[in-house]
Amino acid sequence: GGHLVWLMMQATSDLGGIPDDNTLKAYKRAASDYLNAHGFEDMESTYAQFYDGVALINYAAKDGDIILYSDLVKVWVDRTSGEVIGVDARNYLFSHVKRDIKKAEIDEDDAKLLISENLDVSKVSLALIPTTPETEVLCYEFKGSYAGQSYIVYINAWTGEEQQIFRIIDTDSGALVV
Repeated sequence: GGHLVWLMMQATSDLGGIPDDNTLKAYKRAASDYLNAHGFEDMESTYAQFYDGVALINYAAKDGDIILYSDLVKVWVDRTSGEVIGVDARNYLFSHVKRDIKKAEIDEDDAKLLISENLDVSKVSLALIPTTPETEVLCYEFKGSYAGQSYIVYINAWTGEEQQIFRIIDTDSGALVV
């Protein structure tokens, strides 16, 4: 009846750089298959980094169409063998509970009016984001770009307030969120 909390094995190479789209899809498929086989269902890949021969892919649980960012599982895939060599399920195991999420009080179109019109939005999702270790807020997650930079803007779906803004920095190891 136990759960895997953490697992880490050595990568078989030190391959670096960002993989092509097909290779990344293969890494994500290996990680998703592993998660499904071990009881982590309805997970969405949120971002990936690549270093020292591994692809580190972060997955967040979903509740319907809402991404649950508190419920993360990190999966390391060996870039040479394509095998899962690491898992960190601590955030998921400590946070994943049945939630009664209060519905959004503003709709997506109204939330979009609250972000800068200069942001070229490429994707919108509902997300439950942690604001403190004990609290979470339902937000519209707007991913987009402005002046050649990528951003994520979170608008509180209950109040319409801007909750957070992150800039995404592309590096040789993948995307960093700052």
